[in-house]
Amino acid sequence: MLDRFIVASEFGGVAIQSIGTLEKAYNLMPSIAQDIFVSAAGWNFARKKFGKGFSDFLAHIEETQWWTKDELIEYQNEKLRELIGFVAENSRFYRKVMQRAGVKPSEIREVSDLKRLPYLEKDDIRNNIQEISPTHRKDLRLEQRHTSGTTGAGMHFYWDSSAIMKEYAFVARHRRWASVEPLDLQATFGGRIVVPISRKEPPFWRTNLAERQVFFSMYHVSRGNAPHYLKKLRDLSPIFIQGYPSMLSTIAMFSEELGMPLDGPKAIFTSSETLLESQRVSIEDAFQCKAFDWYGNSELCASIGQCERGNYHLNAEYGIVELDRDFRGMDGNTGQMICTSFVNYGTPLLRYRIGDLIRLSDSKCPCGRGLPVVSEIVGRLDDMIMTPEGVCIGRIDHIFKDATNVREAQVIQEKVDELRILIVPREGFSDSDKDNLEREFRIRFGGGMSLEFEIVSSVPREEGKKFRSVISKIGRDTHDD
Repeated sequence: MLDRFIVASEFGGVAIQSIGTLEKAYNLMPSIAQDIFVSAAGWNFARKKFGKGFSDFLAHIEETQWWTKDELIEYQNEKLRELIGFVAENSRFYRKVMQRAGVKPSEIREVSDLKRLPYLEKDDIRNNIQEISPTHRKDLRLEQRHTSGTTGAGMHFYWDSSAIMKEYAFVARHRRWASVEPLDLQATFGGRIVVPISRKEPPFWRTNLAERQVFFSMYHVSRGNAPHYLKKLRDLSPIFIQGYPSMLSTIAMFSEELGMPLDGPKAIFTSSETLLESQRVSIEDAFQCKAFDWYGNSELCASIGQCERGNYHLNAEYGIVELDRDFRGMDGNTGQMICTSFVNYGTPLLRYRIGDLIRLSDSKCPCGRGLPVVSEIVGRLDDMIMTPEGVCIGRIDHIFKDATNVREAQVIQEKVDELRILIVPREGFSDSDKDNLEREFRIRFGGGMSLEFEIVSSVPREEGKKFRSVISKIGRDTHDD
């Protein structure tokens, strides 16, 4: 039965997605049997993550993170030449792309030469996956993966066996920035269903012994169940906790409101959602430790991690990131990431427009690493507000910085001159709070934007219950998703 289940990674752990009637079989198992099942699946996946080559590759990138900027650029040039040689031999799609561009593979020698090739769009992958991926290379042991896409237009692609190992080596390096090891005792708040949705009583968690991980269900976190979660966390006393920022900040909120303080782990690791500053403050206060944010993606085309000094670093050994800076209202260091990945040859990506924006910095981090500094992960294009004047504005969480009577908020743009603002109030929220918020919005968006405030009991989650503070449904010619 194990082979007929999908073992899905989530923040370095595992969860079970059932197929067909097997979901019922899993749900009917007693809790201890489900723990055994999850652990068995965990052993299988851990072999792929921490197996052949992992220790050597981790030791390698532990060294390269301290290289100079010039040394890292030369490393990228070398890896780029290897990648170009591979796709020239194994990918019909890229051979056609180079032929149309009038470029010979031997002419792509360094990062600056990439500009001779066109961008790779999401539709290119959707429509040409079999020509892009070297599916004839059985030695690569390809595994099919997919991403749902924020508008439902998903993609499927392939990971090769070494890509899984390399991805988690970079994750392990990030863990070490916080002085923890990947197999230290951990608690995980991910998006997978690990206990039946119908369950009314604890436990709302399952154990993966393979990675010393307790995987907590996001789907049962409520005020009524919060004491069970908080008690389990205190009894478990994990070395680190990882999860969605929105979920960890919710746990932090319940800890404060219920007067149930948490014993501090060494570190919190957040990922999969944009970490808002208000969430960071709440999480760090409740868990009494630093939050280390991480940016990654299913396409394995770029990764960014936050170091112990609080700065974000672009993992230069992971691949090349160029910036498409064609956005109004943003400075010259901000742009959409154009990614060329060294990690995964299962679906090679050259100049892939992923749809996420970052702001680079020329500063040197006091941590001493040579990895480029990212001053801000701005977010997705469809997480940005477009003004009637055509200016894109991202990261508006500072509007709510002083809104202490707001528990959670979401901004939805369906028309270019209209914003709908969902507010989950705390006790004490009043018209004065609403007026203050409206004033903050007007300062940034002027009088031409219609504002509609809605008081709601909760903000609806999308698939997987990832939280998005801004949802824009305005069409743009500058991106494809």
